[in-house]
Amino acid sequence: MSLTRRSAKKQAKNRQRRRRTAHERLARDRRQAQHAAVRALAFTWIRILSRCWQERTPYDESVYLQALKRRNAPLLPKLANLS
Repeated sequence: MSLTRRSAKKQAKNRQRRRRTAHERLARDRRQAQHAAVRALAFTWIRILSRCWQERTPYDESVYLQALKRRNAPLLPKLANLS
């Protein structure tokens, strides 16, 4: 595996970890239990991947972040703090 591919995979994993952490912090702010936070994150990913599959487009994080900005989602400040 080339170095750039490895670093790209590592960056993707770090983004996923930051997103999971942001979801967990948002859930804690809402006083949800850990399993409820994990279910909420899974539900979000299912919706994202389902839409990508229906539209036959690859996942693009910038599209997701733009959608969060449009909706003024409470998750967006949490993601910004983790960057």
